[in-house]
Amino acid sequence: MGLDFSNLLSQQAMIAILTMVAIAGTLFSLVVPLLEGDKLKSRMKSVALEREQMRARERARLADDKANARVSLRNKPKKNMQGSSTAEPQEPSVGQRDQAAAHPRRLSRRASALHLYSSRGS
Repeated sequence: MGLDFSNLLSQQAMIAILTMVAIAGTLFSLVVPLLEGDKLKSRMKSVALEREQMRARERARLADDKANARVSLRNKPKKNMQGSSTAEPQEPSVGQRDQAAAHPRRLSRRASALHLYSSRGS
C-alpha cells in the first residue's frame, strides 16, 4: 500500500494533476472576488463626502469674495481697453508689419513654383 512514484510520473497521472491544478485555480479566481465585498459603495460614499466638502469650501469662498468685493471674471482690464475710448488706433508692431508684407510674397512664390512645376510636364 505504499506510494508508487513510477505511477505518479505516468501520462495519465500528470494529466490528472494538471487538471486538478486548473480546476483549483478557476475556483479560486471565481470565489475570491465574492469574498472581498463591495468596495465601490464605500468609495462612492467617500467621493460624495469629498465633493460636498469642496462645494462648501467654494460657497464659503464665494460668499467671502462677494462680501469683500465685486466678483469679476477679469481682474484687470484688457490692454486695448485701458486707455480712453476715443484713443487713436495704434500702429502695428514691426513684426506684424513684416508678416503682413511677407504674406503676398509667399503666395507669389508658391504660385510661381506651381507654374514652373506644371509647365515641366508639357
